[in-house]
Amino acid sequence: MFTDTCATVTRGVKCFSHMGFYRRRRRKCTSNHHAKYQCPNCPCIFVWKCTLRRHLRNECGKDPRFKCPYCDYCGKWKANITRHITRVHKNCSNYVLITN
Repeated sequence: MFTDTCATVTRGVKCFSHMGFYRRRRRKCTSNHHAKYQCPNCPCIFVWKCTLRRHLRNECGKDPRFKCPYCDYCGKWKANITRHITRVHKNCSNYVLITN
């Protein structure tokens, strides 16, 4: 049986077909928890390099992509708008507008 343990996952990988995913994940995210990756554009600091890349791609210096259909609230993540609608607009349909 093929067994390996991924540094970014706490459980062992028992299946060869899943091993490729975890090896790619290990390559993308460094496992050095002491490393600090600071955004070159803002004061945000990240432990994981892949989190810094996601921040640069989706958040830093970008206008919010998602808007609440019931008020002027905007956010950079769809989950934040969904949570907002659930908490603030309790009896309304839960859908999100994408702004460009």
